[in-house]
This record gives sequence, C-alpha cells and structure tokens, in this order.
Amino acid sequence: MRGARQLRRDCALAVASLDFPDPFELPTFVADFAAKRGEDIQLVPVHAEPGAPYGATIQTDDTSYICYPANTTPLHAEHIVLHEIGHLVFEHVGQPRPVTADWAAWLPNVSPELAKRVLRRSEYTAERELAAEVFATIALHRVRRVRRIGTPARTAPRPEVAFPVAGLTAVFDSPPRPPADG
Repeated sequence: MRGARQLRRDCALAVASLDFPDPFELPTFVADFAAKRGEDIQLVPVHAEPGAPYGATIQTDDTSYICYPANTTPLHAEHIVLHEIGHLVFEHVGQPRPVTADWAAWLPNVSPELAKRVLRRSEYTAERELAAEVFATIALHRVRRVRRIGTPARTAPRPEVAFPVAGLTAVFDSPPRPPADG
C-alpha cells in the first residue's frame, strides 16, 4: 500500500494532467475527458434511496455510465462524479459480474447481460477508494479555484442568508462605543 504522501502526490499529478474547462461545467469536462479516452461516458442522475451507494460506474463494451444521485446538492453530485472519474483515471476495473436488479433499476435501458463491469465502492480495496476520494477532493478544489478566478463578480447572497450576515456586519463594523459612565 502506498503511503499517504505518495497517494496524494499521485492524485495531484493525475488531476494536473487533466484539462478543466474555464468556466467549469461538469458535462463539458466529462465530454472532453471521454473524447480524450476515446470512449463514451454518460452521466446518469438517479434517485438514490437512503443506504444506496452514492455513485457507480457501469461499463458496457462501448459506454461507461456514471450514476450519481439526482436528489443531492450540486456540489455533492460533482464530487461523486469526480470520484467515479478518479476510478477511471486510475483504471480501477471491477471484476466482470452481472448487474443485480437494484443496479439494473439505475439503468433500465442497459440489460444485465450487456453490462460488463459495475464499479462501485463495495468492490474496491480501501486504497482504491481512498485514491478516488483524494482525486475527487483535489479536482474539486481545482475546479472551485478555476470558478473563482473565472468569475468576474460574486453573486449576491440568498435573502435568507443576507439578512443575518448584514446584521453581523453592522455589529462588527460599527465604531467602538465610548465606555458607559459608571
């Protein structure tokens, strides 16, 4: 097993080798990544029940389907997809096995006989999962930095956030009060 520093270094090098669009859009990144690999990669949002895996990659002869929960936050969905991309980057190939009924429900248009491999978290060593997780974290950090650099102005905070923040700002930006006479 690699040490933590070596794992982080390997993941950072893998992320650095990829092209991230500016501004970052996940579908554009995945399409570019797929084109460079010479394969088709489809993003498949699915309704994830509690306790279900966060993500999976189901591979056929000509397509990799990255399944991620549609019922999560956009940031979490990006992290999950980048985690699955990490498995593809590091060529973490699962054992060929049939797709069970619960996985087939995620991709009703792909028959279990057609699917060659299901890449999901329960089938990997801890090192493979850690590598995909570190890869996703570093990639997401890079994506966020690209967004900050590429974004000309910040958007206004949501109203439910703006009011409390404005109140705190008024307190901390107020000039100091003279001490009360005792």
